[in-house]
Amino acid sequence: HCLPVAIDRGTWVAARARDDDQVQVLAVDVDNACDDFSTAAPIARLAIPHWANYVRGVFAALIGQGHHRLRGAELVIAGDVPRGAGLSSSASLEVAVGEALRRLFALDATPRQLALAGQQAEHDYAGCQCGLMDQMASALGQANHALLLNCTTLSALPVPLPVDWAIVVIDTRISR
Repeated sequence: HCLPVAIDRGTWVAARARDDDQVQVLAVDVDNACDDFSTAAPIARLAIPHWANYVRGVFAALIGQGHHRLRGAELVIAGDVPRGAGLSSSASLEVAVGEALRRLFALDATPRQLALAGQQAEHDYAGCQCGLMDQMASALGQANHALLLNCTTLSALPVPLPVDWAIVVIDTRISR
């Protein structure tokens, strides 16, 4: 069991569908870096740029889950979750991309499935053997609530935080 808390930071994805199988990604917060790949062939993991693997991994994971409606898209990504500060910027990115694709292509993916796709992206594309807490918190977190999460059963219950509580987040500058 764990009890992650939603914070007032996030990742935003603007997306539009294409008529072909090409994916073009613009990462505004990474000096407007770009990546492109095809959904018609196996999606390759990249040595660089590393950030692109999170996006590629989510596409691959959703296709692997059977969401074959995925096709080409143009994505523009921006966010304000500090990278490398232990605040789950990668999970936020993965879930935001998954949610954008869910809406864009009318996928029947649940928040849990998006979280699992994010975790699979971490494992298979980013090279991080992480648990599922960060992705579940990003997919199911609510303002002014903690999330009582059972990582074995994936049951999740939002727990209201007392209004007189303050939670302080401190960046220790120590990475995992």
